[in-house]
Amino acid sequence: MSDEIAAILDKAFDSLRVGKVGEALTLSEGILSRNPGHAGALHLSGLGALMSGRAAEGRTRLEEAALRDPNDAEIWRNLGTARLGEGDEAGAVEALRWALVLRPGYQGAALALGSLLWRLGDLSEAVAVYTPFRTSAEAMRDLAAVLNAMGAHRDALEIIDQCLILEGEATPATLVNRGQAFLGLGRSGEAAELFRHALALDGTHWPARLGLSEALARAGNWMAAVRALGANAADFPALALAANSLMPLVPADAGELETARSRLRDRLADLREKAAFIPDPNALVGGLAHPGLALHGGDALALATEVADTLRTICPVLQTTAGQVWDPRPRQDGRRRVGILFHRFSHDGSGGLQAGLVAALLGRPDLDVTLIVPGHPHGPTWDRVAGKAAGVLVLPRDILRAHRLLGEARLDVLLYPELGTDDVTMALAHGRYAPVQCVLAGHPVTTGLPSIDYFVVGETLEGPGAQAQYREDLVRLPGFLAHVPRLAPEAADRAKLNLPEGETLYLCGQRLAKIHPDMDGLFARILTEDLKGRLCLFRDAEPALTERMKARFEAAGLPGERVLWLKRTRYGIYLAALGAADVVLDTLHWGGGLSAFEALGMGKPLVTLQGTTLRSRRAAGLCRMIGVTDTVVRTEDAYVRIATTLGKDLAKRTALSHRIRAAASVLFEDAASVDALASFLVTAQPRKRG
Repeated sequence: MSDEIAAILDKAFDSLRVGKVGEALTLSEGILSRNPGHAGALHLSGLGALMSGRAAEGRTRLEEAALRDPNDAEIWRNLGTARLGEGDEAGAVEALRWALVLRPGYQGAALALGSLLWRLGDLSEAVAVYTPFRTSAEAMRDLAAVLNAMGAHRDALEIIDQCLILEGEATPATLVNRGQAFLGLGRSGEAAELFRHALALDGTHWPARLGLSEALARAGNWMAAVRALGANAADFPALALAANSLMPLVPADAGELETARSRLRDRLADLREKAAFIPDPNALVGGLAHPGLALHGGDALALATEVADTLRTICPVLQTTAGQVWDPRPRQDGRRRVGILFHRFSHDGSGGLQAGLVAALLGRPDLDVTLIVPGHPHGPTWDRVAGKAAGVLVLPRDILRAHRLLGEARLDVLLYPELGTDDVTMALAHGRYAPVQCVLAGHPVTTGLPSIDYFVVGETLEGPGAQAQYREDLVRLPGFLAHVPRLAPEAADRAKLNLPEGETLYLCGQRLAKIHPDMDGLFARILTEDLKGRLCLFRDAEPALTERMKARFEAAGLPGERVLWLKRTRYGIYLAALGAADVVLDTLHWGGGLSAFEALGMGKPLVTLQGTTLRSRRAAGLCRMIGVTDTVVRTEDAYVRIATTLGKDLAKRTALSHRIRAAASVLFEDAASVDALASFLVTAQPRKRG
């Protein structure tokens, strides 16, 4: 390069840096008129075109510059930006990776690549990209955020400590990262203070406001959580939706639940009346899934439908229909292409009641199953099943890109094992990606979505006239529709568990949020009837929720000294406590699913009040499956009577336990349920639409 051209190029780049795009382009074109293949001028011309809004031209110039000078890391970094702007995410990743190969310490390329990998859902790779840049506060902030997204909250705290040293003083972003880590560790009080500190530094920092609202909600202060968002339907419809979707996790009484439900209905009407509009579904920060509504009892159809229809009105792009839906790719082998979209594989844990059923569908000769996971799949359950699927599709955080990937999968059937507990999955479920879309009863309440064709349940679970509770067509299949592994419980030694001998232990193993205020009076009556009785409950990971429940029990006249608060440190301890219990108490309105399997599998009398909805009939359905229905009741008086009779009469309790244990084996590893579901997936046809 001549000294003259180098000087012109330097001047052109200086012009570009101060925003004089036209001047920079004129200088670069002058160089190209003399030397059309000059890499530096092509690079500059491409950047100028990008800054002028001519994306295709900019990318073309940068591609040519990279060909002319393939060893210039900066060209590759900018080419990555251009490719990303054109929607070529794979090409952008390739360009940014190559920039880092050429210049391993290139922070700009690393930050851009890490951000893109995070957006694409490849969190482990994003961690690998950020980790070498230990002296960059910005890289460490992003690394901490990714670790939080992966659930590695303790690792995130270590990185945040390093970030604070680099920054010298806390920034709102770092404070939010630390708050999110504390939230993940169940330390919501400390998290709330960090979010407040961030807002004191920058009152417009919305991640801090969202974090504060979540921390307050987790601590049980739901109205303060609503106020923390402070949004109105006209100016901030997405935040208004999130705020008014908040529900008390441990309500003071049943009236508080109705207040929250009424507030949601009013605000949904307000959003529609004000013609709220959200063009990008990624702007939705909550309010898509409403798992708390299922806890309140009663028919959920009307409210679930209103939520779904309001969302589809204010954010129409949620209703995306893939172009391939009605023209599926033909298969020579005749196997049905089934996608199973299951958000629980993005979390550590057992995967809930449906994970075993999903695993049992893999590798069947009649199904070609793709596991679809939003976010970052990890944990032992995922490790066991991922290799058995015909394919795996990890969806990015970007809802619009996830829409496209789901459409490109060209599925015959899309199955959601659980729908209604997770915002991302619920956002996707508004769309249409397969001719047949169906949901299992992992979340046992209607989705309210017109995009879901079938709600598939076990035939023993629903009563007559149940279709009236669903927007989907109700499909009943044999069994419970579960494939639960056989239990391997630990020894139920009361002394090791610090449980009293010589007293009757009534165990309710549900999380506190599932204990409706209507249960408080039943607990009190049971302890009044059985003076040797103790109620055993598990503390919540959030201490404030446990304290709220204690206060509610006191108001209901339940003697606090006769309630044993256990700590659920791991699954084996939970099973040991279950084994040590005398009588297991199912919850009203939303009874146990997996917990009912566990109780019956260990031969425990499970007292359950059968209601009129699926979520209040699951335990009763299991009892019918094993032919032992002595503990299935229809009234609260009967609930108390059966529980205390068994609690006080060891002989009756022992005899019933023997019957349950002898019959319960049919519940586990139920191949008939798997066959029935597979047959449905093979034969299901698109629902007729009016």
